[in-house]
Amino acid sequence: MARLWTVDSRVRADIYVENETITRIGKNLDAPPNAEIIDAAGKLVFPGFIDPHVHIYLPFMASSQRTAMKPEASRR
Repeated sequence: MARLWTVDSRVRADIYVENETITRIGKNLDAPPNAEIIDAAGKLVFPGFIDPHVHIYLPFMASSQRTAMKPEASRR
């Protein structure tokens, strides 16, 4: 079981994923015989996070990520 952090909770649990979607979270979930099992014991898991390590203020292609994300920022 991993240490699972969601928006509103922190628990030790298993995560079951089908077709790239989390379908179940719980303790001691059963998995079909052909399932790929990843041992995340002792790891922190943040379901739903997408690239949490982003350097938004670093230059990128003659701009910055912040400017690229918010066009109005370039008018300031």
